[in-house]
Amino acid sequence: MKWSNFMAEAADKLGRKVDSAKRYREQLEEAGFTDVVETRYKWPQNRWPKDQAYKELGKSTPPSQNEITATTVSMRMLLNLILTNLRDVDC
Repeated sequence: MKWSNFMAEAADKLGRKVDSAKRYREQLEEAGFTDVVETRYKWPQNRWPKDQAYKELGKSTPPSQNEITATTVSMRMLLNLILTNLRDVDC
């Protein structure tokens, strides 16, 4: 949780949001779209859920090593460049 809070803080300092998906409906309406319908789905990103249906969904979306590496590098850069007081955080 601490890691994601640092990421959100760093992105905020850049004027960006890392949780913009939470505002998609609002953003579409601000852009002039009307009758926007929002449907939320649970989609696990791993095989950990206890519910068998969610476990199967999670199995179908394993992250690739490239995605993990790119995300890690991006996060380290964001933290190091924006949150200068956190330069020594062991990522």
